[in-house]
Amino acid sequence: SDIEDVMQGAVESPPASTAKLSATTLRITKRGQGEPTAGPYPASGPSTPAATDPGKGGEGGQPPLPTSNAAFLAGVMRGIAADARAAVCTKPGDPDDGGWNAEAAADVDRQCPVDQNNYFNCTTFVVGADDSLLARKDRFSAYHVVVLDDVGTKVDRAKLAGFEPTWEIETSPGNSQIGIRLTDPIRDPARVKLLQDAVVAAGLSDPGAFGLARWVRLPVAVNGKAKYRGEDGSAFQCRLVTWNADVEYTVDELAEKLNLNLAGARATRTKAVGATAGARGDRQNNVYTPTPGENPVLTALREKGRYKRLIGPGKHEITCPWVGEHTDALDTGAAYFEPDDDAHPIGGFDCKHSHGDHYHIGQLLDFLDIKADRARGKARIDVVAGEMNRVRRAAEHTLAVRGGYYQAGGAIVVIRTDPATKDISTELLTEAPLMAALADAADWYRHDGRTDKSVRIDPPAKNVQTLLKAQQLDYLPVLTGLARQPFFREGDGQLVTSPGYDAVTGRFAAFDADQFALPEPTEEAARAALAVLDELLDEFRFATEEDRSAAICAMLTAAVRPTLPVAPAFNITASTPGSGKSYLASTILPFAGPGAALKVSYPTSADEATKSMLSIFLSAPAAVLFDDMQTQWVSFGAINRALTSETITDRVLGLSRTVTVGTRSLIMGTGNNVGPVRENRHFADQLIRL
Repeated sequence: SDIEDVMQGAVESPPASTAKLSATTLRITKRGQGEPTAGPYPASGPSTPAATDPGKGGEGGQPPLPTSNAAFLAGVMRGIAADARAAVCTKPGDPDDGGWNAEAAADVDRQCPVDQNNYFNCTTFVVGADDSLLARKDRFSAYHVVVLDDVGTKVDRAKLAGFEPTWEIETSPGNSQIGIRLTDPIRDPARVKLLQDAVVAAGLSDPGAFGLARWVRLPVAVNGKAKYRGEDGSAFQCRLVTWNADVEYTVDELAEKLNLNLAGARATRTKAVGATAGARGDRQNNVYTPTPGENPVLTALREKGRYKRLIGPGKHEITCPWVGEHTDALDTGAAYFEPDDDAHPIGGFDCKHSHGDHYHIGQLLDFLDIKADRARGKARIDVVAGEMNRVRRAAEHTLAVRGGYYQAGGAIVVIRTDPATKDISTELLTEAPLMAALADAADWYRHDGRTDKSVRIDPPAKNVQTLLKAQQLDYLPVLTGLARQPFFREGDGQLVTSPGYDAVTGRFAAFDADQFALPEPTEEAARAALAVLDELLDEFRFATEEDRSAAICAMLTAAVRPTLPVAPAFNITASTPGSGKSYLASTILPFAGPGAALKVSYPTSADEATKSMLSIFLSAPAAVLFDDMQTQWVSFGAINRALTSETITDRVLGLSRTVTVGTRSLIMGTGNNVGPVRENRHFADQLIRL
């Protein structure tokens, strides 16, 4: 073979039990001598290269090939902060069993035996006061690599034609994880989310494969899932297919190469315009300055060698600037607190030594030469005459970065969680709460001509209104609905089993994934589940078996309602009071999710129906119950549209605004001798008679 294209060598003889794992195959490209010899990433799938000698480096100064997981990790995770560590995890048997026990990467090859499922985390984490390492959001230090999951099965490999990754690991037959090292690790969690959302929106990874603490495969490992085992029972051997040790990308380069729409990051890439000296000298333009990647106080403490470690959420142990005044000059007892919106707006400082009452956050900032407005660590918006649209976009961007704010049907909404039931709902933002949200998300300034200085202000009402009434929103993620349990995506039919925002469907899900351990989908399992549902109905006396079947249909519809574009309403009726109508409804409704159904009266006029249905769907309830109906199911237009259309559009009562809301809520009614009137056929086949 052509030695310029592929190097082939013998692997050092390993023990017999590990021989298959150690014979890792690599496809290498030459660096520094013209074009890569192995060519760009193929559109047709990974090649099957000959085994290469992991003990030798490539020509032209290429770094040595990784001989082990330790060598691989050293080549992938770069730029780790002094107080942070890379994390690894190993799992025997089926990797779906058990939790994720994070360990600080040290003796990686010992920590991750070759015959187990071995992982590392895309993120590095700050070690605790007890030197512990936890892969949690509150320990986040930096995001180092982007990994595209399920390439070759769920992700079309053709989308990556011409793209050169840092590595590729075949993790199961025909299925790969594609890894990309970032030139500069991202230290802002909000920017991590923007990048991950853009990757998902481009269809380059499973949405469930992201988060601040994402585990991905190491190359020397097995995939222990039963479905990938060979005829002899042996586990699938993971395989390093591609290794481009020098390949890395900035976020902007990655966006260009993969055609990512980093809408939320656009404002941060604005060229400097009208920047002035002094307090405004480090800003990117004359309207918007993004949140710094790291709190400026922490950065200054590190630069001065006074930072020690994270000792709690937002709390850091430091060397006191006045340590010389301590008894015996003991370097202990000093802490810095990151800013919050209440107790510590510019942060806090505390020293347990006797001089602690004399030195506070103000003195610490003076010592570090940091002004109070910078210490807040917030984005900054300057209200400049003639720049109303840019100010509006900057305001929207700060909400997108802050997280928890969405656009839905032409309005800005937030997701609320009921503290008692833990159920979620959407809430339309009006002027006052939006102004408060913008004040929390950024510091607002206006130039004062009398003093020739920028002064801090509240978000101006006209700018808030401009954002509130905007015809188009550029940065806030689109929210199409809520889910209270795993749901199927339309289109690709994938079951989403991870909570949080799903960028593909625009749906936000809130549930405990551990409560939805799903068995292998078989007919036997389905029949067993049906028997459980049927047993729940044994207390009820149905008019016919068809009515009993309709009750089971209501349970199933409740569970999958977020996936269904439209669904019928269900009517529970009986000839006499006390037949168990409300009890049956309370048996069915929990299948829609936690919390009680939204109980309302059935409207008595077309105008009332229009107002009530829009009001109902604004909060996106899991279920709507017309309880103890005194009238028939009259065929009002708003009711019919709620059952035959994915959305309804109307003017919000009390506001001069028109919004579009989704209708994916289970609708049910109960009443004695109640049913649809002759012209209303939307319920005809969903009567449940007791």
